[in-house]
Amino acid sequence: MTAVIQIKDVPEELHRRIRARAEDESVSVSQLILREVRKSLERPGLEPERPGLEPERPTLKEVLDRIAAQPEMRFARPAADLIREDRESR
Repeated sequence: MTAVIQIKDVPEELHRRIRARAEDESVSVSQLILREVRKSLERPGLEPERPGLEPERPTLKEVLDRIAAQPEMRFARPAADLIREDRESR
């Protein structure tokens, strides 16, 4: 069984753009919105932290905590110099 979700107060310009994109992709507005909601929920860091439930992907806080725990990296030359050198060599 499926559920119904209703979105109210959608600005006219946004509604127009959604309809146009759905038409361009030969899908219904519902199919387009459902696909975009699914995609947005698959991105890491968007799972709410809920006691007793293991998220399939790390939360944004977990990712940031892992990054913060990494040791500081020092390079012999600034990255900007390396990038500039590479661009000039092309």
